[in-house]
Amino acid sequence: MRAVKTRKLLKVLALPLTLLLIAVPLAYAGVIVSYPINGTVNYVTPTIEFAGGSNANQTGLGGNTISVTIGPNKTSATFNIHITYQTVEYHDILVIRNTDTANAYWIGFSSTNTLPAQVYNATLLITDDTGAKIASYDLLTGGWSGWLFQIPGNTTYHINLIFKMSEGQPLPTTAASISLKLYWSNSNTETPFE
Repeated sequence: MRAVKTRKLLKVLALPLTLLLIAVPLAYAGVIVSYPINGTVNYVTPTIEFAGGSNANQTGLGGNTISVTIGPNKTSATFNIHITYQTVEYHDILVIRNTDTANAYWIGFSSTNTLPAQVYNATLLITDDTGAKIASYDLLTGGWSGWLFQIPGNTTYHINLIFKMSEGQPLPTTAASISLKLYWSNSNTETPFE
């Protein structure tokens, strides 16, 4: 008699217990907790800026213009140059200025390119006002340069480009591109995310 009552009790409780067991994991699986974080975003005028160098927009190889354009806030630049076989140097096509009179900033670069294999050297060379080398960056290897140098307050450094291209093959028929980023920071302990 006791076994029959137990079976009846189990049958009666089986459905609610099954539903409860199914519902409990679903209730916990959908729980999300959030904590508020509030912040303030302020703006500051950039102290590192671009400007055209002494050879910007001058006549280059083949009568072509060394085209240099600076963005409206001086935080971007584009250039269009022409290279040929052997070694071609473009001196002072851009400058980097630190307009902060009191603080020095670290400078680094990253890049990608579509240069053909016959270009076996592509170098970004940074010089001071006397022409002395401050740093160089290999545009062919690309990637993050690390923090290369500090630019002191109220200082201008010059961007020069050097290309070396093998002869013996026809010149490419389509233009190549270089995508270069300049990074600046008051510290050289962090690495950019991108």
